[in-house]
Amino acid sequence: MDIDPGAARAYRNRAVAHHIRGELELALADLDRAIELDPEYAAAHANRGVLRFELRDVEGASADIDRALELQPDDRDANVFRGRIDRHLGDVEAALEHYDRAIFIDSGYALAYAERALARIDAGDPQEAVSDAEQAIDLRPDQPDGHFAYALALAWLGRDREAVLQYDRALEIAPHDVRALGGRGRALMRLGEPLAALADAELLAELLPEGVNVAFRGAARAMAGDAAAARADFDRALTMIEDPEVSAATLEYRDEVLALYAPQQVTDEASGLAISLPWSWEYALARDMAPMDWYPGTRTEAEAEFADQLEFGLLLESRAFPPDVASFEWCELSDYTAYASGPAGWNALEDAAASYRHWYPEEPGNLGLETDFVELPLGR
Repeated sequence: MDIDPGAARAYRNRAVAHHIRGELELALADLDRAIELDPEYAAAHANRGVLRFELRDVEGASADIDRALELQPDDRDANVFRGRIDRHLGDVEAALEHYDRAIFIDSGYALAYAERALARIDAGDPQEAVSDAEQAIDLRPDQPDGHFAYALALAWLGRDREAVLQYDRALEIAPHDVRALGGRGRALMRLGEPLAALADAELLAELLPEGVNVAFRGAARAMAGDAAAARADFDRALTMIEDPEVSAATLEYRDEVLALYAPQQVTDEASGLAISLPWSWEYALARDMAPMDWYPGTRTEAEAEFADQLEFGLLLESRAFPPDVASFEWCELSDYTAYASGPAGWNALEDAAASYRHWYPEEPGNLGLETDFVELPLGR
């Protein structure tokens, strides 16, 4: 076939216009045609790689970017795009190498600094990420990428209030930047501003109605006090997510969030006391643990809060667990502590208190019987 570089460039240029308008399939067709006309057209391979990545064809994107770099190793854009794919695949070291290469090619390339900042965060070095993000902002304060990277680095450093300001700047430049919306919403949740977080979460779920974003909106709704809407969002999110690992993580997230912000109130039949329970025991069952196995407090803050809500170690009689005694290994000394409702349960709790005092005599105040229930420690 005769190569026609002029026609290939025309198809590539039209593809760029389609891409800008969000017409991804039309853009892909034009890039396919451009590469058919000129198989060594590096820019077309690079553009198609970016487009395939947006379409979640990671393998195809990798092949195109690699071909672009074979044809033109000093293409700064192709090096940045290769770094972006490497980050997605979890190869942070390779990503940093490509970002370093892009900056070596063009030391004034703001996007390369911004994306290297994100890779540095992935590598556990948010302080160095701050330096790269600041450089990106100095070079191109009119682009959102540096502000977003700076905000994310600040959030990792625990400086959420400053992070929100940088997210604000990114969103002033690009009001529909879904990365900045998600980041700012989560920062606002950590700052205890649920209504502001919910506004970001609602817009994010509208712009990008994916399962993880719907789940995030559910978390914001729970924190804002709308338990019914939160549960509906989580239910919908779980039907949208196909990846088993993401689905399991979302289920865990749901139970932690609802335990914190939308617990069910139930009454223990043995004591008559009201207990706050999580929306379901599915997470505990999936982890093959009894609910009270959450008590040592060695997991997340949300689980510790859940343990605190289950006042004095009462275990509701439920179809999911034996009605009298549920036990688990308390520590490496093979000391077992049992929790249950009913007379057998109270006897087990008394035994647990005596056993705990035996193993931990230096902490007599951590576990003690008070009338008919035991107060359990949240850690040791």
